Amino acid sequence: MTIGRTRRWPILFFSLLLASIAGVVGQQQWQRFKQEQGIERLECKGWEFSLKGLRLQQFNIEMHNDSGQLKLAAHDVQVSLDKLLNPLPVQGLRISDLSIAWFPEAKLDQSSPPTTLPSRQDLESWLGWMPRQIMIEALQLELPCATGICREKGSLQWQQSTSEALPVSLEIQIQHDKHLLHLSASARQITDKVELSLHLALDGNNRIKSRQWLASEADKLAWNGTLGLTELPEAPWLLNWLNPWLTYELSSLPASPEAMHLQTSWALQLSPADLKQIHGEFSTSLYLPVPWPIPGLGQVQGNLDITLASRMNSWLPISGSSDLNIKPQPELFKTLPTELRPERLKIKITPIANSGTQSPLSFKLDLLSQGKSELGLQSPYMQISISPFIVKMEKTRVTFKVPQLSVAGTAFKSIQTNLQLEGKLDATHASIRTLSGSTATLQEIKPIDVQGSAKQILVSLNNLNFNGHLLNNQLINYDLQGPLKLKLGSLYHSQLHSRAWQWQGQIKLDSRQLDLNGKLANDVNLKFTTHLNKNFTGSLIFDGTLEPIQLNTGNPITQTLSNWPKLLELNSGRIQARGRFELPPGKQVKATLYLESQGLSGIYDRIELNQLNSNLVLALQNQRLQVDLDGFRLEQANPGLRFGPVILQGQYQAKLDQPLAGQLDIRKAHAEVLGGEIWAERGLLNLAVSKQTQAIHVKGLDLAQLLLAYPAEGLQGSGLIDGSFQLQLENRNVSIEQGSLAARNPGVLSIKSPRLQALGKSNPAMQLVTQALENFHYDLLASDIRYDKHGKLQLGLRLYGRNPSLERGRPINFNINLEENIPDLLTSLQLSDRVSETIQQRVREQLESDKQPTQP
Repeated sequence: MTIGRTRRWPILFFSLLLASIAGVVGQQQWQRFKQEQGIERLECKGWEFSLKGLRLQQFNIEMHNDSGQLKLAAHDVQVSLDKLLNPLPVQGLRISDLSIAWFPEAKLDQSSPPTTLPSRQDLESWLGWMPRQIMIEALQLELPCATGICREKGSLQWQQSTSEALPVSLEIQIQHDKHLLHLSASARQITDKVELSLHLALDGNNRIKSRQWLASEADKLAWNGTLGLTELPEAPWLLNWLNPWLTYELSSLPASPEAMHLQTSWALQLSPADLKQIHGEFSTSLYLPVPWPIPGLGQVQGNLDITLASRMNSWLPISGSSDLNIKPQPELFKTLPTELRPERLKIKITPIANSGTQSPLSFKLDLLSQGKSELGLQSPYMQISISPFIVKMEKTRVTFKVPQLSVAGTAFKSIQTNLQLEGKLDATHASIRTLSGSTATLQEIKPIDVQGSAKQILVSLNNLNFNGHLLNNQLINYDLQGPLKLKLGSLYHSQLHSRAWQWQGQIKLDSRQLDLNGKLANDVNLKFTTHLNKNFTGSLIFDGTLEPIQLNTGNPITQTLSNWPKLLELNSGRIQARGRFELPPGKQVKATLYLESQGLSGIYDRIELNQLNSNLVLALQNQRLQVDLDGFRLEQANPGLRFGPVILQGQYQAKLDQPLAGQLDIRKAHAEVLGGEIWAERGLLNLAVSKQTQAIHVKGLDLAQLLLAYPAEGLQGSGLIDGSFQLQLENRNVSIEQGSLAARNPGVLSIKSPRLQALGKSNPAMQLVTQALENFHYDLLASDIRYDKHGKLQLGLRLYGRNPSLERGRPINFNINLEENIPDLLTSLQLSDRVSETIQQRVREQLESDKQPTQP
């Protein structure tokens, strides 16, 4: 960084004094100069001239530019000149009272050009403008600090050689309450080097001493030096003074702190064009018996002895030991969640004896971070080699504990990790491997917006391998791979029964993607094969396959899903499924599920199911749901009347936010019933409309089987029945309108019911009917059909024919209206031995429940 405007202000101050004396600057040039320098106010009062110089009673200037705002007020200013016509350099400047207020501008753009040093020619030029002697008797400073605005007062003296730029000396005194800080600095030329000396005294006692040497070596600058502090009994009042300038609160100190010391030396080579390019060695020995503020770090207590060497643009230790306690500045970790911010750090480095001075540095490392969480690192053996650069660690243990943690809408409870590591780092490669016993445990994970949680989590992290590739100390790519095992003691969700789960597989993680491949299972033997892939610039894809379930050994799905239909029992057959979930970046979710069943048998509600085979495909894309049903074949269903096979084919589509208001495309719906068949016409049902109509056809229904299935005695007949009707769906209720059935050909109907015969004996008009129906040969058998939403079936039966044994077979025509409650009929069938005992028990329980009085 080249010299800034803040450094030019002292020079500008003296220039303005001379410019004010001369008074010959043109108005336009003066206004332009003020605008360029950001001068908003300039005021000079009480001029007095003499052959030896001038005197001002008051000088005020206010400047505001992109660096900040400066206010300067000087009283009783005396300028001594050697020659009036040749005033530069100024021989002396004396100011009785100088007040400076400086408020820097906040920088939105934190980027900055490389920091640079001025050349020797520039320094000599600036020193040539400086007065040879400066005396500021009363100096008052007003500067921004951590607590707002801080004010300091003191004095300043500057002394420079009259002929050369060097030697120079500077004396600064700052007074705080009854205490005095005195800083003296000097620079002088010794052959080809510049020697710098610095002394700091507190209340008249010398405390800090530093000597430094600067020398040019080709395009480099050699900088060697030492700095020492032997003791600091003034620490209490000094820390109290520094407290307003710090961004954190200091710990209390004892009234008489123990001796503290600091010894530092360095031998460095700098690049004047970029001060970040530093090479050399730096050594320090520090002992702090009480917490002491270190700018940019925090409060430090303990001892440190270390020597660092610059290699590959990094500072590496070549020898040293430490035992430090640090209270870090809160700002250092403000980007971390509150629960993870360290409040105290402990660092202990214990060297291990080497065979010689050129041997790699070997040491033990103990690091502990404490706060709401606790992080520890213990390594019994670490080694650092400078040439070639190699860092090794063996049997290193990393522990982490935090009682509570909330991250990304998820609450974690009681996290504990225990990692056993070994690794190696060189200039181009880093490798770390987890050893046996590496685990992480959590008591609970609970998403804040989801009704569910996982408890008693154990993650096994053994034998994971991390490899990274470096370029110029930057990690350019990496990969992590190895086995991973996850156990959940219990998983809670409103759609699941609480079960223990386990996932075991392989993890592959690199700079491009995350890949997890393994098997998932729970404690009732529900098993999945899973594969998750997340491309960091692409989609998240999850593939899962349900391993085939043989239901004759049990149904783990019913023991896993809490919303499994209670009235559905499957006791044999096979189920398998597979699916894919895909989340493209910035796009909508895509998902597909394939469900296949083979030979399923069981019970649904009051219906026995036997040998169900199906292929079901569910797809989600563009916020639309699609269900394809293909290959559905149920060999037999028995709600009290056996029928089958039943074959269904179709497709359902709906918007995702209205899943029950879609369109059902019926491609095939066919069933074999009582020797005949029933099917629905192909059509499209719009479930968003409350009322739907579907045409149903009947063909070849065997009258003999129908009468045999009806729960009454003395019914026989022959013939095949055909017909059709309109099935109406309205608000989930079923009804039939405009239906008709008719016998395909003439046949025989025989009704020998004891109840009907008894009715004929008591009623002569009915006697002819009962006799005719005992052996009625019909020519026409037809009926109208109606069925209402309450389950009542109405038949308008037309029966034309004769009984050959009655009145020489004369024609007889019957018009008979019949009614039957189909739910009651099915109930009576289901109470017989035509269905399983399970269905009979369900019917009896329902009948008992219906008898219970309704609660008011």
